[in-house]
Amino acid sequence: MALQSTTPLEIAAAYTVAAGPARILGQPAEDLAPDRRAIRNERLKLACGFCNAVGFTLIAFALLRPVTEDLSLLTWASLGWVVVGLALHGVAHLMLGKLVRQG
Repeated sequence: MALQSTTPLEIAAAYTVAAGPARILGQPAEDLAPDRRAIRNERLKLACGFCNAVGFTLIAFALLRPVTEDLSLLTWASLGWVVVGLALHGVAHLMLGKLVRQG
């Protein structure tokens, strides 16, 4: 079975017709309807992961690097960055609390 190539203009036109975008692939629309809760939850998880990674990176560079290299590098500014990193980690935990139950 050969694949039919479609241009972006044909795809855009398919979105405007009454049959909807599901008819592009010849499948019923209910099979392709996205689960909005699942999409929202996955986006929240990605944002949480990002906040968590940035927070731990800030902690690592602000606290662990000066402690392992030279204690004179440990300043009040690095302590401030540790607090910012911990705050981002806390924000990630709060965002995880906003996940919606699916079902």
